[in-house]
Amino acid sequence: MKRNIILVAPLEDHQTGEYLFYALTEAKHNVAPFDMRRHYRLLGKTRTNKKLIKDVIRLQPDLVLILKGLEIDVETIKELKKHSKVATWIFDVTLGGKPIELDEDYIKYMKENNYFFSFCKGNVKKLRDLGINAIYLREGYHPKYSEVIPVNSYEKKKFGEDVTKKWKHTSEWYHIYPSTKLNAYDVKLLLRIIGIRMLHFIT
Repeated sequence: MKRNIILVAPLEDHQTGEYLFYALTEAKHNVAPFDMRRHYRLLGKTRTNKKLIKDVIRLQPDLVLILKGLEIDVETIKELKKHSKVATWIFDVTLGGKPIELDEDYIKYMKENNYFFSFCKGNVKKLRDLGINAIYLREGYHPKYSEVIPVNSYEKKKFGEDVTKKWKHTSEWYHIYPSTKLNAYDVKLLLRIIGIRMLHFIT
């Protein structure tokens, strides 16, 4: 089902926000990008939050999808929920060196979201225990932004796909997927286009 989505993410760095935009539009959703970092730099925090609220009221999206959300006030999330479902997706387990489940201000922010997606499976139970509607959602693969690593037939049969995450430092993978044995070459983790998995939770 086609959805109307406002994507609140940094876009000027051509990283996660950009590939999420392309993944969602290629999945046939209507996506209005809101470059939070750029607005924050040009307008400041208060005016940026007000602009986001105005855009949501004007566009009436099915979903406001926010990456991390550090620039967004809790009161803004409360206002957005009057007009749309609101979800945040985070690719970190700490903020300023502190685990997110110990950051009191961020806990208040997380609780206000209709859905809070975490790429770290181990964090989900901790967040749910705090009353947050946390859902495990690992990062997706997009061919423009992720490298394709050639594999032999044995590896393809074993791991199932000829794709892997762009940033594949062994220590990172051990941290994120502790049950998966990895080495510097033959890592193969099945990653799905995020537009399909995420919208499953909000339908």
